[in-house]
Amino acid sequence: LSTPTSNTTTYSVTAASSAVTISSSNLNAPIGAPAITYSAVITLTPGNLSGGGTVTFTDNVGSLGAGCGPINVTSNPFTATCTPHAYDGSSAQFGAGTHTITATYSGTANIATSNASLTETIIATPTTTTLTGVPGGSIPYGQVFTLTGTVTPNLPQTPTGTIQFLNGSSPIEIGRAHV
Repeated sequence: LSTPTSNTTTYSVTAASSAVTISSSNLNAPIGAPAITYSAVITLTPGNLSGGGTVTFTDNVGSLGAGCGPINVTSNPFTATCTPHAYDGSSAQFGAGTHTITATYSGTANIATSNASLTETIIATPTTTTLTGVPGGSIPYGQVFTLTGTVTPNLPQTPTGTIQFLNGSSPIEIGRAHV
């Protein structure tokens, strides 16, 4: 009589891996520059995977808007693009400063998630400021003169803010200059 034997084998199944790379069409763009396009390449391993899941682009300051995700991943590798609302200074979300742009791949039941980020710096609109009406030489006390400051943007933007006139390092009183 023989004794029955049994063998048990345990298998560990792990999810396939994914990798994301992200790029920008114009890092360090000035406000008002042409729209920036972000591209993300999603690569699945093993290479015979055909896609699945989605990719979404986000900005740490706010939404990038329609067309930036979720975008269905339909091939391997897969390139997704996002052209958000222009950085036009209309709000903090689309204003000057540092923006962390992230492309996140959602993964599937069998493919792991992944993401990649880049830092997009939107530069304030450069301007040229000119001062006219500056009297030359000495000015008798009490003489009236007009100072005019003009701020001209170097891009098609409307400058906002204030101009402050100084006598040395001291602000000039509105309507009166002590020289």
